[in-house]
Amino acid sequence: MKIIKIIAVILMVGLFILGTISMASAAFPDHTIRLIVAYSAGGSSDALARTLAQYWEKELGVSIYVENLPGAGAEIGFTALARANPDGYTVGIINLPAINLLSAARETSYHPVDSYDAIGVHVQDPNVIAVRMDDDRFQNLDDLIEYAKAHPGETIFGADGPLSDDHIAVYKFMQKEEIKITFIPYDGGAPAKQALLSGETDVVVENCFDVIKHEEAVKPLAVLWPERYHMLPDAPTYQELTGELLVGSSTRGIAIPKGVPEDRLKVLKDTYEAAVMNPDHLADAVKRGITMIDPIKVGPEFKEVMIETQQDVENLLPLFREMGYIE
Repeated sequence: MKIIKIIAVILMVGLFILGTISMASAAFPDHTIRLIVAYSAGGSSDALARTLAQYWEKELGVSIYVENLPGAGAEIGFTALARANPDGYTVGIINLPAINLLSAARETSYHPVDSYDAIGVHVQDPNVIAVRMDDDRFQNLDDLIEYAKAHPGETIFGADGPLSDDHIAVYKFMQKEEIKITFIPYDGGAPAKQALLSGETDVVVENCFDVIKHEEAVKPLAVLWPERYHMLPDAPTYQELTGELLVGSSTRGIAIPKGVPEDRLKVLKDTYEAAVMNPDHLADAVKRGITMIDPIKVGPEFKEVMIETQQDVENLLPLFREMGYIE
């Protein structure tokens, strides 16, 4: 009889433990999730985060707090994400190839692929060479090139950087046209745009999102994309104007620190996909000029993009050495 009672107690305890584990798993998430953005408020990454957050939190059933951690070319934010507690309550935007470029150029405490697990990606944003709408010196790309050649080092380019996709695009453009310019890096697209509008710089290289957002004040001279971009259809490509292909862009996806439990990772992936594909979110993203890709890539598909980008950046190491950013 005593043995039966002992077995019964053991079974009850076991069932209680299993039930507790199940309830704990089912309870995720049960409080606010932090969404890290490695750039300043007002830029394209920030807009992506804040637009997505309001739909994602409806799917998750908890609020999402967007935290901007700009600085050191985005290294501060990327590092904070990699070092966060892998409990599923910290997610972040990682920007490709910026996160790879930083790691390739200097020793970072994160690895651009191995330090993170992929949630998904739904934004890819081509680079654009743009000037102020009221700057009569530059009616087109030829004007800019001729001016830069006639005034070596005097034309001031601003962009997110250093070692951002925008910065690399500036350098590639300078190489292609054999011109000398002065480059000023900013902590994100928003301050780079403000510098242009205030007259601090002459030219900005930024993403399509930023041009669309300020289309009345900014004149796009060339889009660095293989064909005209659907969200900026009136702007010519660099290839149209010069006959040579010059491509640059920023891919922005959602990742988490490595080691989040699989059940929580699945919740985040499933709710992310549902939030992105919500018709209201899609309409809101278009209205805000967010450069969506179709189809979106979730989980392993985004991880493949991360791996491919890392390989591409490793092929650019000779360029970084020429730029003086690595030895």
